Amino acid sequence: MSVLTRIVAFGLILYCASACATSQPASTTRPAAGFEPGEAEARQRTTSATMPTTFSSPAVEVRGVWLASRDMTAPRDELIKKLDRLKAANFNTVLIDTYFRGYVAYPGGAFVPQFPDFNGQDVLGWLIDECDKSGLEAHLWMEYGFYAYFTPDATKDPSMGAILDAHPDLLSVDADGTRFIHRTFGDFYSMCPSNPKSHQILADVFAEAVRKYPKANGVNLDRIRYAAGNYCYCNYCKEHFPKDTGIELRKFAERSPQAKRFLDWKRERTAKAVETIASAVRAAKPGMKVTSYVVGPEEMDDKAQGWDLWMKRGLLDAVAVSMYGADVRDAAERAIELLGPSRDKLICAIASGQKSEVYLTNVELSRGLGAIGQYTWHWGDVFDDLDALRRGPYATPAKSPVE
Repeated sequence: MSVLTRIVAFGLILYCASACATSQPASTTRPAAGFEPGEAEARQRTTSATMPTTFSSPAVEVRGVWLASRDMTAPRDELIKKLDRLKAANFNTVLIDTYFRGYVAYPGGAFVPQFPDFNGQDVLGWLIDECDKSGLEAHLWMEYGFYAYFTPDATKDPSMGAILDAHPDLLSVDADGTRFIHRTFGDFYSMCPSNPKSHQILADVFAEAVRKYPKANGVNLDRIRYAAGNYCYCNYCKEHFPKDTGIELRKFAERSPQAKRFLDWKRERTAKAVETIASAVRAAKPGMKVTSYVVGPEEMDDKAQGWDLWMKRGLLDAVAVSMYGADVRDAAERAIELLGPSRDKLICAIASGQKSEVYLTNVELSRGLGAIGQYTWHWGDVFDDLDALRRGPYATPAKSPVE
């Protein structure tokens, strides 16, 4: 969910941020950003919602923003000033990029090397310290999940990243044996989400980060999913899907009973992954809060991301469902239906890269639907909206229920 991975190449996005003082229909005036994942919601570009003239002010609500790795390379004093601005605008949580592109943010990792652009500096450490000083919660955002490496052009890069170079048997492939996931802006390699060895590697990396930064308040999982519906056909899946189901793994006709069985099998594999990872994180720091960003209801089956199972089984403290389009209502209502008894743990993952009136309206809509708060994508856009937030839906401070 960094800019490289969340924003597909739809070109430069013109950002128009304005605070609207009167009631008027909220609508976008430019194409919505494309996201990876979250593309289904991003295609929703208009809304019939009307911007409120007044906003509610819940005393308990999570108000988080994702801080991507590319923004962490800014000068220290600039980042500290922005943290102060977020606190003044009554945000209470920052989700800081910790595992991304095949690297970790911190030096000295036992499993994955540090991101080279950080040059041995512990940017993550002092950001967590600054959040602690200012009263902001700092959550470790494990952005890449099963995505083990990013490269601008896989045909020109011999590496699959540290993890897959060491464990090539864990590579996830599609039904045609394609080794990497191509996007217009570059290529990704993924570990097989079915394989327990993949689960354990992520558990080890994430638990290491928790032990290294005891001041961190939570862990935010990401990309605990398959790349697409035609994944994974690696040797592990070809062996274990037939063992578990009695069905040979091959390309199945869409909506066939066999395709449904394969989907159910994969959904269970992502549930097992979350169970393994969350257990390791909480063993590293008892009581650690674990949340996850997940794709919206339209995409969850394509990615076999069984987040409804995760929540019904009590594996996470909250789930942030992608609602990056111009109107959160359809996605939120479907998410609430899927979550059932866990509906009181829904966080709306919304995008600030809209007209300001659209973003503010979505904050208020999420409250009316019973969400416990919002995670905003992302740091690079939200500062244009801070004054409007402070005058409107974030006018008073709120205590996070995820702490």
